[in-house]
Amino acid sequence: MWTGSAILVEAKSHVHEMYGNGCQASPKSRKLIDKALSEVKDFFDIPQETDWTGPLYQSANRLAHLYFFREICRIPAWLANVYFADDPHSPTSAKTWAKVLPGVKRELGLGDREAGGLVEVILPSGD
Repeated sequence: MWTGSAILVEAKSHVHEMYGNGCQASPKSRKLIDKALSEVKDFFDIPQETDWTGPLYQSANRLAHLYFFREICRIPAWLANVYFADDPHSPTSAKTWAKVLPGVKRELGLGDREAGGLVEVILPSGD
């Protein structure tokens, strides 16, 4: 049995990277995904009607992984969402990230509360 910890890292350099086409699974797989995401929403106390298979599916999926490690596998885990400011290819300022991120959390149903094990950090891109 593994007795270590896990640090999951998701990194973005511009806001548009956070949004995608949503879940593209087949109907059979989608049923399983919906069931799993429903369980995760219950754990994080997120209303079931919150859309986790739409444009923010990737973010919801990362929360599901955090839940899986912490609650199913009982492995201490953290999800570090790293947002790079001023990437030269597609610059997003730290100020813009700070303005946008609360809205993303609201869209995910987290609102202003903290989700256990979720850490968000804005770092300079370092060119």
